[in-house]
Amino acid sequence: MTKERLIKTALDEVGYLEKSLEAYKKDPQIIYQKGLGAGRDNITKYNFEMHKIYPQTMDFAEAWCDAFVDWCFYKTFGVATAKSLLAGGFDDYTVASADMYKNKKAYHKGTDGIRSGDQVFFKNSKRICHTALVIGVDSKMFYTVEGNTNPQESKPNVVENGGGVWTKEYPLGFERVDGYGRPPYEKHLKVSYPTWVKDGSAWYYRISEGQNAHGWRIINGHWYYFLSDGKMVTGKREIKSEIHGTEKYFFEESGDFEGALNHTNLRGALEIWDI
Repeated sequence: MTKERLIKTALDEVGYLEKSLEAYKKDPQIIYQKGLGAGRDNITKYNFEMHKIYPQTMDFAEAWCDAFVDWCFYKTFGVATAKSLLAGGFDDYTVASADMYKNKKAYHKGTDGIRSGDQVFFKNSKRICHTALVIGVDSKMFYTVEGNTNPQESKPNVVENGGGVWTKEYPLGFERVDGYGRPPYEKHLKVSYPTWVKDGSAWYYRISEGQNAHGWRIINGHWYYFLSDGKMVTGKREIKSEIHGTEKYFFEESGDFEGALNHTNLRGALEIWDI
């Protein structure tokens, strides 16, 4: 089990739209149709399924940003592990969710130290009001998948009761962030190395805990090149070596073989180089 599985679960839901009461009454299965039956009645498969699992604190047809995060943990890890990772339980009230992390001393104010897999909490002028799953962090921004929101605008915006699941981005130090909770992944998730790790839009090849591959490396029969910070290279790149000097290379820019080195075949066309 890895955090990457959790992030994939969340990303697979991007584009889901909450449903109208009219559409739900006509066909309750509409909640499982990603883009159909759209409305503004807080009806989703996330709060529907979480209410069935944990009706004490998970309400159907209510604000569902926290229900979305809890659902992603539940779908990825199962009920027992998800509850443990979420500091002890499920709750669709963002204030209560943050309090559970605080009670476990796993809540951190602001954005200092935030990383992928954390649950970030946003605030308004009165209280914590919205939450999301962090899927990546770089030197300036952190990136989320969140439910009950609207698509990204030109400026960072917190939407407390929007209509769908979308990816968003915010600057580090964003004033609307109250803090973040850190699930205790290390207690539950055994990572087998080496493994691919994605942070934001960048890929890394982790060869041991805290150590990424650098330079040239053959992985599954293909050449890859990693920068000094471990980031995998894509597209056109000039690379210098002691033997060959500086040479130009091309690495796949997207798809299943993103980052794989190309070479020129006998017809003069570029293709992925199979070793």
